[in-house]
Amino acid sequence: IFFSRMFGNSTRSHAIISFNADGEPTISVTKNYGKDGTTILSEVVADFAAVQFDDEGNIVGGDLDQKTYRWDQASNKRGTLRSHAIISFNTDGNPSVSVTTTYKKDGTTPVERTYADFALVNFDEENNIVGGILVQDTYRMNDDGTEGTKRSHVEIEFNTEGNPKKSTTTNYKRSGITPE
Repeated sequence: IFFSRMFGNSTRSHAIISFNADGEPTISVTKNYGKDGTTILSEVVADFAAVQFDDEGNIVGGDLDQKTYRWDQASNKRGTLRSHAIISFNTDGNPSVSVTTTYKKDGTTPVERTYADFALVNFDEENNIVGGILVQDTYRMNDDGTEGTKRSHVEIEFNTEGNPKKSTTTNYKRSGITPE
């Protein structure tokens, strides 16, 4: 299945989604375009292998593995890894936690890791956000690839329409303890 999202007269993104015999998505590859609608900026690959579905095709648990790659303009193909996210779903099909690691341009050196906790976010029956607070903590990564000190703490409050109405960010000094 192909999907394209338009912005005015320009293509913003183009996705190819593959499905298994049960009608469940197995992999999605999305190319994101610049404002001109022709320059590819990135490619996102979502792997549904560890996502659990019910008989009606609704998510009921598991983990979505999503990788975002820079686009190599010179060779016009997928470039280095920009970020890698694992999004975990609860039995209601709502995200519960996501962990995203971002990388330097070399695609192998991690820069930071963000944990998003959806425990305080409210969802309706169609899995849309209808209120609550999303909590995100971001940590610096050490040169050896291990997690370092806290960089920031963010709380995003949503209104009943699912739109952010307030965001509070605390940035931390290198120590990870003292706010800036």
